[in-house]
Parts: sequence; C-alpha cells; structure tokens
Amino acid sequence: MALGSVIIKASTAERLIPVENATVFVVKSRENGSDNILASRITNGSGETTTIDIETPEKSLSTQPSDENVFTTVDIRIEHPLYYTHYITGAQIFADTQSVQNVTLIPLAIPTENITDRVIITPQNL
Repeated sequence: MALGSVIIKASTAERLIPVENATVFVVKSRENGSDNILASRITNGSGETTTIDIETPEKSLSTQPSDENVFTTVDIRIEHPLYYTHYITGAQIFADTQSVQNVTLIPLAIPTENITDRVIITPQNL
C-alpha cells in the first residue's frame, strides 16, 4: 500500500469566510457495511484541517489497464453547530498526492438543530 493525503477547507459565503472549529470526520466503509473512522480533525482559524494521511493502492497500478481502483474512496462529514452538516460520499484519494477538498457550509437560519447536506462523487472512468 502507498499513502495519499487530504486537507479539508471549510468556508461559507462563497469561500470568502473560513469556518473555524468545524469537526471533520474521514470515514472508510468496510465490506461488511460498517464504517471505519480514519481521522477526525477540527478546522483552524483558516478553516483548514491538518493533513490526513490515507492508505491507497500503489501508484504503479495506474500504469496499465485494470479493473482495480487506483484510488481509495472515503466519505467526509463536516459538522458545526451554526451550519448544516455537509456529507461528501466517494472522495477519491490517490497515491503520492495531496488532495484539497473545499467545502462551502450553509448557515442555519436558526441554529437549534443540525440539518444535513449530502454530495456524492462518482468514480472516475480511468
């Protein structure tokens, strides 16, 4: 196995205002249907997490045709009490590559409950 990484950048107002203290979970689904939390982070004053390293298939798998994925897919959940919860399903992490996942959070009109927003990313046809 190789390593890839991801940084999540949370913001609001069309990426103009960073969202500090958002809780970020990176989750990998297991074959039995359960989830494995790979990392949890809190965004800093710039709305960014620290780098999250994730195991990926070897980069050499992408040099020839194959039915195997050349990336690892993870789900990302971003929570903050003043914003809708944001889900990203199927984010792709590649070997030897640092991905940046920008997330625009939508403020709650009345911050009393946390409602969700889900994004599904389909696999790339490589």
